[in-house]
Amino acid sequence: MEARPVDGRGRPSVQPPRPIKAMRYSRKTPMRLDTEHIRRREEEAGCFGLLTKVPTVGPRAPRARDLLTVSKEPHGPEQNYGFLKAPVRVTSLFLKKPARLEALGVVLVLSLLLWRLMERQMRAHVESTGRPLPG
Repeated sequence: MEARPVDGRGRPSVQPPRPIKAMRYSRKTPMRLDTEHIRRREEEAGCFGLLTKVPTVGPRAPRARDLLTVSKEPHGPEQNYGFLKAPVRVTSLFLKKPARLEALGVVLVLSLLLWRLMERQMRAHVESTGRPLPG
């Protein structure tokens, strides 16, 4: 145990014996690293579930690393949701009937599909010709 005096509030007095208000006691305990526990926690933090509708067995089943790479690449599926949820496209619309809202959803998904197909064609053109697109 280590004892430490606690002084009173305010500026300390000029006189040598400072009045002690209280004593605080603390215990010093040595710390040690549990490297095995840290290693296990790091392994657990590096793992996560990957949900997919792609077949996991059979000749057409891709490796988990390939699925993760596809889902994490910049032009992956997650980027498409930003297009569908953009407030500029939907904020100004007020649809009363559920059928019209569903139709709007279909139109947005089809426009997203068309947009991605155009991007794919442009990328294929750039790869085949080796020249960047103007603009």
